[in-house]
Amino acid sequence: MPPNDFPQTPFHSLDREHAMPRHNDKPCPSSRTPVGLHARLHAGLVRLFSLLLFLPGLALAAPFAYIANWTGNSVSVIDDATATVTMTVPVGINPYGVGVNSAGTRVYVSNTGGNSVSVIDGTTNTVIDTVPVGNGPRGVAVNSPGTRAYVANAGGNSVSVIDGASNTVITTVAVGNNPLSLAVNPAGTRVYVSNFNDNTVSVIDAATNTVIRTVPVGSGPHGLAFNPAGTRAYVTNYLGNTVSVIDTLTHTMIAMVLNPGSPSSLSVNPAGTRVYVSNNAGWNVSVIDAATYALIATVPVGNAPGGVAVNPAGTRAYVTTTAGNTVFVINTATLATSTVTVGSAPFSPGQFIAWAVPDTTPDAFSFTAQTDAALSTLATSNPISVAGLNTADVAIGIAGGSYSINGGAYTSAAGVVRNGDTVSVRQISSASFGTLTTATLSIGGFSGAFDVTTLAADTTPDAFGFIAQTGVALNTLTTSNSITVAGLNTAAPIGIVGGSYSINGGAYTSAPGTVINADSVTVQQTSSASFGVLTTATLSIGGVSGAFDVTTLPPVVSYTAPAATGDITASFTGGGAGCGYSVSQYIPLSGHSASPPAAAPAGFLFPHGLFDFTLRGCTPGSTITLTITYPQTLPAGTVYWKYGPTPTDGSYHWYQLPATISGNTATFSITDGGLGDDDLTANGTIVDQGGPGVPAEAAAIPTLSEWALLLLAGLMGLFGVGAMRRRGA
Repeated sequence: MPPNDFPQTPFHSLDREHAMPRHNDKPCPSSRTPVGLHARLHAGLVRLFSLLLFLPGLALAAPFAYIANWTGNSVSVIDDATATVTMTVPVGINPYGVGVNSAGTRVYVSNTGGNSVSVIDGTTNTVIDTVPVGNGPRGVAVNSPGTRAYVANAGGNSVSVIDGASNTVITTVAVGNNPLSLAVNPAGTRVYVSNFNDNTVSVIDAATNTVIRTVPVGSGPHGLAFNPAGTRAYVTNYLGNTVSVIDTLTHTMIAMVLNPGSPSSLSVNPAGTRVYVSNNAGWNVSVIDAATYALIATVPVGNAPGGVAVNPAGTRAYVTTTAGNTVFVINTATLATSTVTVGSAPFSPGQFIAWAVPDTTPDAFSFTAQTDAALSTLATSNPISVAGLNTADVAIGIAGGSYSINGGAYTSAAGVVRNGDTVSVRQISSASFGTLTTATLSIGGFSGAFDVTTLAADTTPDAFGFIAQTGVALNTLTTSNSITVAGLNTAAPIGIVGGSYSINGGAYTSAPGTVINADSVTVQQTSSASFGVLTTATLSIGGVSGAFDVTTLPPVVSYTAPAATGDITASFTGGGAGCGYSVSQYIPLSGHSASPPAAAPAGFLFPHGLFDFTLRGCTPGSTITLTITYPQTLPAGTVYWKYGPTPTDGSYHWYQLPATISGNTATFSITDGGLGDDDLTANGTIVDQGGPGVPAEAAAIPTLSEWALLLLAGLMGLFGVGAMRRRGA
């Protein structure tokens, strides 16, 4: 049950007889007679503004409030922007109710004393037509398009239906006893009529102009108003000091809210959150929460408040006070009041103000598209602020994502929003590269897309390189420095030419594969078999290649090393630019792994041992000239012996290689594939092993070991002579 403990305030006690005007009475606002009561009850406020500022596409004439002055036979026009009277329009006798079309271009004023309706052009504020209606016309309401105006005829227990185009009555609908007020729902499909003497509300089908339901309400129903969504109708019960709440779907009363002070008229703000009730005997306005029916505030106003209506912006509530010839203007934010002086005896009970068509289409909104989003990542949109609605609880829904209202939990379920709400959207980006996904948010009649495009597949890594290696031994497996793959966002192909690669320390391979960001890669290749030759292993990842360059050492044409008799130098010329030593060593005649297996030639000694060498990279078939310099002079009869095959004898054997022996040098020439080349093949490689053989009968040339023995013997002799001299002494 809604709250029923509103504060009790003094009010005039009236019974039904005194609250009800007789059909032929002419009300007088100053009287306490039945006629005078209705003059005060229904004298005033009327049709505030061409209200439907909210209706998209309609150019409003002006935001005016039209106040019917009962005894002044006029309508005061108040500019809502300045809250001042800008014009007074003469109309018929005892003007009472006012209705304004949603465009603000037509104003309908009931003239109770003349049984007519004055039609005012809202653009010029002049009367352009007068329409005869039923007996004692009171309340007036206009549907939103302005195609129909409805007039409650209190003396005729009927409603006149006026065609808005021709300004003629097209039908009359019988309703209850003493209809005073009426209202058209926002959709324009239903007209509710309060029947003061019957304690009922008649529901008219606007399409057929027939009564389809009669709803019991409280005692003395008077003012009527719909909420902006059209789901609730509110009725003031003047004699019952209550407000009835009707469910418009079922046409049944669902709540009775206590409201002391003889509630006369009421109005609902555009947001649908507040109900403003004028209390005729209480000299105040009740502000009621539309959701809980709780009393929020009571605002004091002048003597005998009648009509009340909220402006389209929801910032002001206008309240007529009959006794003071004034309209109170309530600031809905602060509840402070100001006054506007109007004509004589303004009253206008009820919500006689054109309802804005429920604008459930918000102002256009959009979300900033996001690009280069990571895969399968939660993406959140920029927030948008809902604007342009003139009704509360507009439907919101989403496809392809979820939404949050005012920072609340995200949901994909249907919900409702209001003007001023902030909404953000989120969705999960695609699991594929370069793919657009869309979350579409719908609010009322408008949809906005939140587009998220994942980043493109990046299989092109950052540039990488390997450190070149030089002076590498011939025909050697060489490993590069490690590089770290960067700049990818997905697996990229890897391949190599001229070598092999290893990923993260794994096995080396030359087969194509894939790598990902942060993988480490090394490269291997075998260096050239020739001197001074550059070889390259080229690693490709995605569209980027890196070269691992390996250059063999330059050709060595001179070799010096110690031997049994001292340092020996072997230098050569010829053979081509790339010809050089790949093997060079001085070895003894026997005892070395490379020493010949056969004994030395008879009658020759080899005090300097043998020179074992291999030349590579030579021009095939070329000739080299080798000069070997020994530490001592070679004696007469020295011959350069070679151990190996010859063109005439393929077995390994000792033979003399033609050489020039001069002093301490031996000079000879070898042709690749010819005599002296052990492989006997012109293949650019010369293999040789040989040394100077000294005749055995020749004076022995002391070797280093012999000279050492002689020196040692001499020293020992000297030590012996010294010892004998000491003993003789």
